Amino acid sequence: MKAWTSWTCGMSRGATRPVSTHAMPRQVHESARYEAVRQLWRVQHQGAYCARMNHGGKGSEGATYSAQERRRITAIVHGATRQKKLLEHWIDRYTKRKVDPTMHVVLQVALYELHEGKVAEHALVHAGVELAKQAVRKQAGSMANAVLRAAIREKDSIGHMHLPEVPKEEEDGIEAVQRRVAAWSVIHSHPTWMVQRWYRRYGKYECERLLQTNNQVHPSYGVRVANVDVLRSIPSDERADAEQDATDGGALLDACQRLGVQATPSTWFPKEFVRVERGLQKLLEAGAVREGGCAVQDEAAALAVAAIDPIPGDRVLDACAAPGGKALLTARRLKGQGLLTAVDVSSKKLRALVHAAQIQGVNQVVTTVPSDFLSFPIPSVPYDKVLVDAPCSGTGVLAKRADLRWRRQEEDIPRMAELQCALLSHASRMVGTNGILVYSTCSLEIEENEEVVDAFLQQNPGFVLDPVPVQLPSLHVSTGILASLPHRHGSDGAFVARMKRVA
Repeated sequence: MKAWTSWTCGMSRGATRPVSTHAMPRQVHESARYEAVRQLWRVQHQGAYCARMNHGGKGSEGATYSAQERRRITAIVHGATRQKKLLEHWIDRYTKRKVDPTMHVVLQVALYELHEGKVAEHALVHAGVELAKQAVRKQAGSMANAVLRAAIREKDSIGHMHLPEVPKEEEDGIEAVQRRVAAWSVIHSHPTWMVQRWYRRYGKYECERLLQTNNQVHPSYGVRVANVDVLRSIPSDERADAEQDATDGGALLDACQRLGVQATPSTWFPKEFVRVERGLQKLLEAGAVREGGCAVQDEAAALAVAAIDPIPGDRVLDACAAPGGKALLTARRLKGQGLLTAVDVSSKKLRALVHAAQIQGVNQVVTTVPSDFLSFPIPSVPYDKVLVDAPCSGTGVLAKRADLRWRRQEEDIPRMAELQCALLSHASRMVGTNGILVYSTCSLEIEENEEVVDAFLQQNPGFVLDPVPVQLPSLHVSTGILASLPHRHGSDGAFVARMKRVA
């Protein structure tokens, strides 16, 4: 259930990166705001990934930032990336002429901060002007001043910066729907083709809720128990003598509470997951993830593992294992008995998986095989259970991956479905009689989900849909199929189908 960026299962997830001939912003005094401009420029002009920026606390020229500054840089880069289409709408409105690429990024950062409303307007204008002078050229300060003051005047006049007009709620004709889709595409900053697809599928109200959910500034995060001993060793002065919850999920909640992390038990898997609303960084800084105590993983990812239903002694194959979250949860549920074979084309990612298995205490049941899964040989002894967590468009995880919406094209979807069908067909040959085959994605698109499963079952009558052995009625679509939606369930979007070989 990983977002695809290549045509072979497990290959590098990197989409084709745009090559820019534009120069990087000029080197200036290393303010956090300048670093945000630099990172956003790299995302837009060099194909860098938001999630991989700002690691290690260092910026350009080795400048070091405090934890608070790093969080602010990340918030600006991710927020401006999500709101890219809306910010471009405002830049076009307030400039009415072609803008230098670096100046364009400077204006995006300044307008995003103005939209946020966290910085005093006069201070923001001054900062934007100075940044434009330093990062672009001295004369650019006048443009920054004019754009920001025009935006502020309009905001003061009508209560907000300009937004496209949305048809009235009762207007539902073809023309009104087209205008509504076009307006929402700008207001909620999504590619038009995505809004069109979701409007057709979910209707007016759910479509807008989904768009809004994808733009949450502070999405909540799932965190999974990994090594309870590590969690219980996390020091704290607040609850050193408090009674601790004896369950694994309770140990994670205890650790969160000791660190001042706002967390609640998972609705679906309370014994293994918590939902962190605020303070994830504190958990990371305490070493809880680095030392193997827990892993950042959405509960929706556990749906596929629930469908596999690994029990001690099972032989399980994870066909597209990287980055390894589902493989590690599967291994944990094997409780030291059985085998988890993790296949991925990336040796580097498999090494990371092995390291994670070691610190999480499940390495005794994990073996890795570097291979393109479509070339993976059929074993002489079939597996009890096989997971195909297929590369996909990733439209169910846009809230967590700020830049993903801009890396996708609608024509990717049928091409991905073709790959997914091939992977599922090859995986089916690894499953023994009465064995289980699970197919999962993090896509919301029917072509990658229901249609892939339907086509497989039509071509393989020896498999049937099999009830998922977990009681989650709100996620039940039909026999053997579960689906989560971000706007309905507050999780990542996920699709899971469990099939059984009966002949």
